[in-house]
Amino acid sequence: MNRDRCLSVPVLILILAAICWWTPGLNAGEADGVDAPYSKSTYTYKVVDGLEIEADVYRAQGDEPRPAIIWIHGGALIMGSKNGISDDQLQEYLGAGYTVVSIDYRLAPETKLPGIIEDLRDAYAWIRSDGPGLFGIDPDRIAVIGHSAGGYLTLMAGFCLEPRPDALVAFYGYGDITGPWYSQPDSF
Repeated sequence: MNRDRCLSVPVLILILAAICWWTPGLNAGEADGVDAPYSKSTYTYKVVDGLEIEADVYRAQGDEPRPAIIWIHGGALIMGSKNGISDDQLQEYLGAGYTVVSIDYRLAPETKLPGIIEDLRDAYAWIRSDGPGLFGIDPDRIAVIGHSAGGYLTLMAGFCLEPRPDALVAFYGYGDITGPWYSQPDSF
Protein backbone atom coordinates (compact mmCIF):
# COMPACT_ATOMS: atom_id res chain seq x y z
CA MET A 1 0.00 0.00 0.00
CA ASN A 2 1.28 3.49 -0.81
CA ARG A 3 2.73 4.84 2.44
CA ASP A 4 1.92 8.45 1.46
CA ARG A 5 -1.80 7.61 1.34
CA CYS A 6 -1.83 5.95 4.75
CA LEU A 7 -2.23 7.98 7.90
CA SER A 8 -1.60 6.70 11.37
CA VAL A 9 -4.40 6.72 13.94
CA PRO A 10 -2.80 9.57 15.94
CA VAL A 11 -2.71 11.75 12.83
CA LEU A 12 -6.33 10.90 12.07
CA ILE A 13 -7.39 11.79 15.58
CA LEU A 14 -5.62 15.13 15.22
CA ILE A 15 -7.43 15.73 11.93
CA LEU A 16 -10.76 14.92 13.58
CA ALA A 17 -9.93 17.32 16.42
CA ALA A 18 -9.04 20.01 13.87
CA ILE A 19 -12.38 19.58 12.11
CA CYS A 20 -14.08 19.98 15.47
CA TRP A 21 -11.96 23.03 16.26
CA TRP A 22 -13.06 24.91 13.16
CA THR A 23 -16.74 24.29 13.77
CA PRO A 24 -17.97 27.81 14.65
CA GLY A 25 -19.53 28.16 18.09
CA LEU A 26 -19.02 24.54 19.08
CA ASN A 27 -16.32 23.26 21.40
CA ALA A 28 -15.63 19.76 22.63
CA GLY A 29 -15.82 20.92 26.24
CA GLU A 30 -19.37 22.22 26.04
CA ALA A 31 -20.93 18.86 26.88
CA ASP A 32 -18.44 17.78 29.57
CA GLY A 33 -20.33 16.08 32.35
CA VAL A 34 -23.73 16.95 30.89
CA ASP A 35 -25.70 14.99 28.35
CA ALA A 36 -26.28 17.22 25.35
CA PRO A 37 -29.95 17.32 24.30
CA TYR A 38 -30.38 15.84 20.85
CA SER A 39 -32.92 14.48 18.43
CA LYS A 40 -32.84 11.08 16.77
CA SER A 41 -34.43 10.38 13.40
CA THR A 42 -34.39 7.18 11.37
CA TYR A 43 -34.22 7.29 7.58
CA THR A 44 -34.15 4.65 4.87
CA TYR A 45 -31.20 5.42 2.62
CA LYS A 46 -31.79 2.58 0.16
CA VAL A 47 -34.00 -0.43 -0.54
CA VAL A 48 -32.60 -3.70 -1.90
CA ASP A 49 -34.98 -6.53 -2.84
CA GLY A 50 -37.62 -5.06 -0.53
CA LEU A 51 -35.18 -4.70 2.39
CA GLU A 52 -35.02 -1.16 3.79
CA ILE A 53 -31.48 -0.22 4.82
CA GLU A 54 -31.57 2.49 7.44
CA ALA A 55 -29.53 5.15 9.16
CA ASP A 56 -30.13 6.78 12.53
CA VAL A 57 -29.28 10.47 12.62
CA TYR A 58 -28.44 12.11 15.95
CA ARG A 59 -28.31 15.90 15.98
CA ALA A 60 -27.82 18.37 18.80
CA GLN A 61 -30.17 21.31 19.05
CA GLY A 62 -29.63 24.26 16.70
CA ASP A 63 -30.08 25.05 13.04
CA GLU A 64 -26.52 25.74 11.92
CA PRO A 65 -24.90 23.35 9.41
CA ARG A 66 -22.69 20.86 11.23
CA PRO A 67 -19.93 18.49 10.24
CA ALA A 68 -21.03 14.86 10.16
CA ILE A 69 -19.62 11.63 11.48
CA ILE A 70 -20.66 8.45 9.72
CA TRP A 71 -20.49 5.78 12.43
CA ILE A 72 -20.15 2.18 11.22
CA HIS A 73 -20.88 -0.71 13.58
CA GLY A 74 -18.71 -3.75 14.06
CA GLY A 75 -19.68 -7.40 14.20
CA ALA A 76 -17.36 -9.30 11.84
CA LEU A 77 -19.55 -8.18 8.90
CA ILE A 78 -22.06 -10.86 10.01
CA MET A 79 -23.88 -9.19 12.92
CA GLY A 80 -24.43 -5.86 14.63
CA SER A 81 -26.55 -2.85 13.81
CA LYS A 82 -26.71 0.93 13.75
CA ASN A 83 -28.00 0.74 17.34
CA GLY A 84 -24.57 -0.32 18.65
CA ILE A 85 -23.14 3.15 19.23
CA SER A 86 -22.48 3.74 22.91
CA ASP A 87 -24.19 6.65 24.61
CA ASP A 88 -20.87 7.94 25.97
CA GLN A 89 -19.34 8.01 22.51
CA LEU A 90 -22.46 9.58 21.03
CA GLN A 91 -22.46 12.33 23.67
CA GLU A 92 -18.79 13.10 22.99
CA TYR A 93 -19.43 13.51 19.26
CA LEU A 94 -22.58 15.58 19.73
CA GLY A 95 -20.91 17.74 22.36
CA ALA A 96 -18.05 18.38 19.92
CA GLY A 97 -20.54 19.75 17.41
CA TYR A 98 -21.02 16.81 15.05
CA THR A 99 -24.18 15.31 13.67
CA VAL A 100 -23.81 11.53 13.90
CA VAL A 101 -25.18 9.26 11.18
CA SER A 102 -25.12 5.63 12.32
CA ILE A 103 -25.61 3.37 9.31
CA ASP A 104 -26.76 -0.17 8.81
CA TYR A 105 -25.42 -2.28 5.96
CA ARG A 106 -26.35 -5.69 4.62
CA LEU A 107 -24.56 -8.48 6.43
CA ALA A 108 -22.59 -11.53 5.32
CA PRO A 109 -22.90 -14.33 4.43
CA GLU A 110 -26.10 -13.40 2.59
CA THR A 111 -24.37 -10.33 1.16
CA LYS A 112 -20.86 -10.62 -0.21
CA LEU A 113 -18.23 -7.94 0.40
CA PRO A 114 -18.89 -6.01 -2.85
CA GLY A 115 -22.54 -5.57 -1.77
CA ILE A 116 -21.48 -4.35 1.68
CA ILE A 117 -19.10 -1.83 0.08
CA GLU A 118 -21.95 -0.79 -2.23
CA ASP A 119 -24.05 -0.02 0.87
CA LEU A 120 -21.22 2.11 2.26
CA ARG A 121 -20.98 4.03 -1.02
CA ASP A 122 -24.75 4.49 -1.20
CA ALA A 123 -24.97 5.68 2.42
CA TYR A 124 -22.19 8.21 1.81
CA ALA A 125 -23.79 9.48 -1.40
CA TRP A 126 -27.16 9.80 0.35
CA ILE A 127 -25.65 11.66 3.32
CA ARG A 128 -23.84 14.10 1.00
CA SER A 129 -26.85 14.71 -1.26
CA ASP A 130 -29.81 14.57 1.15
CA GLY A 131 -28.13 15.29 4.49
CA PRO A 132 -27.95 19.08 4.13
CA GLY A 133 -31.73 19.33 3.61
CA LEU A 134 -32.88 16.54 5.91
CA PHE A 135 -30.65 17.05 8.93
CA GLY A 136 -28.49 20.10 8.32
CA ILE A 137 -25.01 18.70 7.74
CA ASP A 138 -22.19 20.31 5.83
CA PRO A 139 -21.49 17.81 3.01
CA ASP A 140 -17.91 19.06 2.74
CA ARG A 141 -17.07 18.12 6.35
CA ILE A 142 -17.61 14.40 6.82
CA ALA A 143 -15.57 11.97 8.92
CA VAL A 144 -16.00 8.19 9.02
CA ILE A 145 -15.54 6.25 12.27
CA GLY A 146 -15.93 2.52 12.83
CA HIS A 147 -15.09 -0.27 15.22
CA SER A 148 -13.82 -3.76 14.26
CA ALA A 149 -15.62 -4.64 11.01
CA GLY A 150 -16.80 -1.03 10.98
CA GLY A 151 -13.13 -0.04 11.29
CA TYR A 152 -12.38 -2.15 8.24
CA LEU A 153 -15.18 -0.42 6.34
CA THR A 154 -13.82 2.92 7.56
CA LEU A 155 -10.45 2.08 6.03
CA MET A 156 -12.22 1.02 2.81
CA ALA A 157 -13.97 4.41 2.80
CA GLY A 158 -10.54 6.01 2.40
CA PHE A 159 -10.24 4.77 -1.15
CA CYS A 160 -13.76 3.65 -2.12
CA LEU A 161 -15.60 6.94 -1.57
CA GLU A 162 -15.55 10.03 -3.76
CA PRO A 163 -14.96 12.70 -2.75
CA ARG A 164 -12.77 11.38 0.04
CA PRO A 165 -14.01 11.84 3.62
CA ASP A 166 -12.15 14.48 5.63
CA ALA A 167 -11.07 12.05 8.34
CA LEU A 168 -11.00 8.30 8.97
CA VAL A 169 -10.82 6.81 12.46
CA ALA A 170 -10.71 3.02 12.58
CA PHE A 171 -10.87 1.51 16.07
CA TYR A 172 -9.35 -1.99 16.03
CA GLY A 173 -10.34 -2.50 12.41
CA TYR A 174 -8.60 -5.20 10.46
CA GLY A 175 -6.78 -4.16 7.31
CA ASP A 176 -6.68 -7.24 5.10
CA ILE A 177 -9.51 -9.76 5.25
CA THR A 178 -8.10 -11.76 2.34
CA GLY A 179 -4.76 -12.43 4.07
CA PRO A 180 -3.93 -15.92 5.38
CA TRP A 181 -4.08 -14.68 8.99
CA TYR A 182 -7.84 -14.25 8.52
CA SER A 183 -8.81 -16.70 5.81
CA GLN A 184 -6.97 -19.83 6.98
CA PRO A 185 -7.18 -21.80 10.22
CA ASP A 186 -4.57 -21.03 12.88
CA SER A 187 -2.09 -23.81 13.71
CA PHE A 188 -2.69 -23.66 17.45
